[in-house]
Amino acid sequence: MNNRILLLALAALLSLATVIAEAQATDHRPPNIVFLFADDLGFGDLGCYGHPYARTPAIDQLAKEGTRFTQFYVTGVTCNPSRTGLMTGLFPARFPKYAADFGFGDRETITELLKKRGYRTGHFGKWHIGPDETDDTYGIDTVKTIGKSQSKSAGRDDDLYSAAIDFIKANKDGPFYVNVWGHATHFPVNTPPELADQFKAVT
Repeated sequence: MNNRILLLALAALLSLATVIAEAQATDHRPPNIVFLFADDLGFGDLGCYGHPYARTPAIDQLAKEGTRFTQFYVTGVTCNPSRTGLMTGLFPARFPKYAADFGFGDRETITELLKKRGYRTGHFGKWHIGPDETDDTYGIDTVKTIGKSQSKSAGRDDDLYSAAIDFIKANKDGPFYVNVWGHATHFPVNTPPELADQFKAVT
């Protein structure tokens, strides 16, 4: 069940092509896109999807204010297969070599398509979509993987999100597209007590 809620974002991203084309045709500014990706997080782990005791207030608020999907498919239940589908629109098995190691070859990505439409593009967080984690890979202007936050009192991905926010502020006049792909759903996290204490009533 991992990834399913997030893969449907692929359909949402691809449908943006129509929105962007219409915006350009009518001289309206295309929409900015912030893509928060938490692959390896099962949809059933969230309060907004009915988990009996998990507390996920920030994600629940996003679900309340946005769109919540209840029917969907997934290209894979682990990191790279889901990322491959989202970046290329292709099922991962169509690539002759493992994309995590060899990349997407000549397949055009969503970031390359958007850059051609005048978007500034950024990627912050876990990569796992090929060997090159550098600016301009896949048409991404700024790439920062940021493994963990420097402050021991901050959440694991605090520095990652801060860098993404800086990118958004720098490009606020848009249009921009930014991947924010956290590490927290992949690795054990030694949560600072001041953050964990907010959930001490959870049993």
